[in-house]
Amino acid sequence: MSLEVTLRVKGLDCSKNGSSNPREGLVDFLEEIEGILGVRFDLESGRFAVRYDPNRITLLRILTRIEFKGRETGVTYRPTEVQTNLGGGSYAPETPQSAPSPPQVTEPAGLAFS
Repeated sequence: MSLEVTLRVKGLDCSKNGSSNPREGLVDFLEEIEGILGVRFDLESGRFAVRYDPNRITLLRILTRIEFKGRETGVTYRPTEVQTNLGGGSYAPETPQSAPSPPQVTEPAGLAFS
């Protein structure tokens, strides 16, 4: 069984991270984590799609690893607009004071795993 999450990562465009392509670096980093089955980045939407085994890694652990990877490079990486295929809606941590809106689960074009 696998689950999928799509998300944006704020902070990847910062020149302080020292990588010519920080998105590729994050894809490579995530693919090395046990329990992550696949990672794709869609340039048009600016979103990552991560397929993972929930018996081996949790969504919270994935988000935490992304944040810590940013700290290692001296940049703040913040996962935003997190959407799962669980039907539970989305999560946008940078707007916690806003009123909750009805859950909207969408599948961004170009990110589906085959």
